[in-house]
Amino acid sequence: MYDKNVILVGTKRICNQIAYVFNIKEYSILENITDIEEDEDATILICKKIKNKKKIKNNNVYSLKELYKYLDKEYKEKFALNRNNVRNIIRPTFTNKRIIDKIPVELLKPSELLIKVINSKGYDISCNNLENSCNIDYEGFIWGCCPTWIRIPFGNINKENSYNNHIARIIKLSSLNKSYCLCDLSKCKFNNANIKETNIGTLKTDNYPKELTIAIDKTCNLKCQSCRKSHYKATKEENQKIEEIKDKLINTGWLEKSDIIIAGQGEVFFSEHYKNILKTDIKRNKITILSNGTLFNEKNWKLLENKYKEINVQISIDAATEETYKKLRCGNFKSLIKNLEMLGNLRKEEKIQNLQFNFVVQKDNYKEMIKFIEMGKSFNADKILFTKLNNWGTYSKKEYLEKCLIIDKKYLNNDLYKTIQNPIFKEMEVDLTTFENYISASKKLYGDKKWIKL
Repeated sequence: MYDKNVILVGTKRICNQIAYVFNIKEYSILENITDIEEDEDATILICKKIKNKKKIKNNNVYSLKELYKYLDKEYKEKFALNRNNVRNIIRPTFTNKRIIDKIPVELLKPSELLIKVINSKGYDISCNNLENSCNIDYEGFIWGCCPTWIRIPFGNINKENSYNNHIARIIKLSSLNKSYCLCDLSKCKFNNANIKETNIGTLKTDNYPKELTIAIDKTCNLKCQSCRKSHYKATKEENQKIEEIKDKLINTGWLEKSDIIIAGQGEVFFSEHYKNILKTDIKRNKITILSNGTLFNEKNWKLLENKYKEINVQISIDAATEETYKKLRCGNFKSLIKNLEMLGNLRKEEKIQNLQFNFVVQKDNYKEMIKFIEMGKSFNADKILFTKLNNWGTYSKKEYLEKCLIIDKKYLNNDLYKTIQNPIFKEMEVDLTTFENYISASKKLYGDKKWIKL
């Protein structure tokens, strides 16, 4: 099936996608079966429905049905399919896209995933996270994007070639063909994207991620109200599992090739596992540190200094006053401010290439948004990012609806909408990208008002 001399029969759009998923590097495409010569010595993949493939006088002929069976059998025998192994459930395999579209993505068999992806319409979106990135979580699962947005993982780092196996290539294809049908678009900034017909050319991908997010340890020194209900520190058994994942990660060689983002879970300077990854004499290319900032002192800065060509820092804060910070993040605001002063000086000296402050907007802090912008600018922040509140299981449905300031999943609360009319939100450093669709909808609801000086 993977010989160099491969002929795919069908439309270019379908054939190029099939070739990508099965990693066929050299192939030709014919639109009709009748174009195949009788003495053709090639592997032939029929990428469209036909009544009788036996009419073709060639022993190496595979129909779509056979490709689907191959996918399902391979994954049932060899791979950890997802967290619950739910694709191993015993039920018929569906090929009707209307039926497949009614089944939750995480319950689809590999063949059904492929059918869904290659037959989905494209969107007017430019996002290549699935093609270039991966996120490794505390169970070793490899995700093409944040697990909040992509609904199934590529595989597990404990399994061979999980970044580029068939499931991974099907998921990446959903980005390459612009369908994004395996993403939860309602939770990302593209939730109001328009459908657009897309052309599919020859598709290629790298064997390692360009961007690697390491999120293997949930250990953290804070208990932020929107994140968790109590402090968390990994148990002895969990530490052993994390250590195994870390060793597997180091053995991939990705740490030297990929741009690193650490940590997507937990606090990077409170976890010994994360700090051990940072303790290296190897000069790497680029790193982005995601931190709450409370432990980002001079001692921990030494773990990064002169070891990376580019160092970017993102600090999640969610407040501009000590009272609000203590309520939402349960941390020491004075220690944070001291560390922010250090980071601001490092940015001024260009030892840090990009400094970003993050603010999750909610009922308890939205009145401090303007003050937060002023604070960020005073510490030389390049970007001041505002994002909406998500419910990670810490709120009841009623509590969340009250705190998130989003009405009917479409509009901003009137007071929040008025707040962001201040001209300061138009300044270069301020990023309201994740609110764009809500702002547009709110503008229609509340009317085209002039800037309001508060």
